Amino acid sequence: MLHDLQSIPGVHSVAFATNVPFGDGGVTTTFGIEGRPLQPGDFRSAILESVSPDNFRTMKVPLLQGRYITDSDGSETPAVALISNRFAQRYFSGENPVGKHIRQGDDASAHPWLTIVGVVGDIKYDPWSKQEPPAMYVSYQQFPMQSTYLAIGTLRDVLQLAPVVRRRLANLDAEQPVYEVQTLGKVISNQVIELSYVAAMMSVLGVIALVLATAGVYATMSYSVIESVHEIGIRVALGAQRSDVLYLLLRRGVLLLLVGLGIGVPFSFGIARLLSSLLFEVNAADTSVFFGIVLTMCLVGFLACYIPSRRSLKIDPIVALRSE
Repeated sequence: MLHDLQSIPGVHSVAFATNVPFGDGGVTTTFGIEGRPLQPGDFRSAILESVSPDNFRTMKVPLLQGRYITDSDGSETPAVALISNRFAQRYFSGENPVGKHIRQGDDASAHPWLTIVGVVGDIKYDPWSKQEPPAMYVSYQQFPMQSTYLAIGTLRDVLQLAPVVRRRLANLDAEQPVYEVQTLGKVISNQVIELSYVAAMMSVLGVIALVLATAGVYATMSYSVIESVHEIGIRVALGAQRSDVLYLLLRRGVLLLLVGLGIGVPFSFGIARLLSSLLFEVNAADTSVFFGIVLTMCLVGFLACYIPSRRSLKIDPIVALRSE
C-alpha cells in the first residue's frame, strides 16, 4: 500500500500512524525503564504510537538525536523505539537516552525491551493542554495495530486526490474500510473549534469594552472642558489669546489622560498575566495590543479635549461669564 500510493503523481510521502497531531489522543501505555524499578507511588505513562518510517517526514517532526525508524527495523530485528523530546526531558534528564531500554507495562511485564534509537520533536495531541505529553514511537512492522491513520503528504488538491487514493486502496483490498478522509488542517480545526468560539467571544467582549472605554474617556474629557467655560470667559475677557486658552485646556486634558493611562496600563498588564495562565498561548505582554489600545485612548482623549475646547472658544466672553 505504501509503495503503491507513493507512486501517485504529486504525492511526496505516505505514512502509517496510529494517531495524528490534534487527533483523538492515541493509546496511553505504562512503561518500564531498564535498571530503574518503579518506587512505591511512582507512575510512568506515555502515548504509544505505531508508525511507518516516513511518518515523521510527512508530519515534519524533526529528529533531535539519534536516528529515525527505518524499513530495516522489521519483525526479525531487535525491537526499537523513538521517544519524544518531552519524554527525554522527563525521564532521562541530563543524560543521553539513545541506547537505553524501555518496554511497555510495569517491571514484571513480558513485553520485549525496546532500544531507544532516537529523540524526535514533540507533537501536540490535546489543544487544551499547555504541555505536550511524553510519547514513544515503535515500528509498525514490529508492533502492528488493528487500525491506523494513513497520512499522505501532497501538493495536489485533496478533493481530487481522495478518489484516486480510494481506488488504489480498493484495488489492494476491497474489504478494507476507508473513512474520515480529511486534511490535517481540518482535523486541527475540529479539535480547536471550542477554543475558536471562546476566542471569538473574547474578541467581541474586548471590542465592546474598548467602545465603552472610548465613550467614557470622550464624555469625561468633554465634561472637564465644559466645566471650564466660566474660566475661559474670564481669560478671554482679560485679553488671553484663544490659542493660549486652547493650549491650556489641551494640556489639562492630556495630563488627566496620562494619569488614567498610568493607572490603567499596569492594571491591564496584571489582568493579561492572569488570562495568560488560564488560556492557551496568550501572551501577557503583547506589545501590539497594548500599543494599539494606548494609541487609541490617546487619540480619543485628544479629540475629546480639542473638539469641546474649540467649540467653547467660540462662545462670547460675556455669555461665558454669566454661565454657572
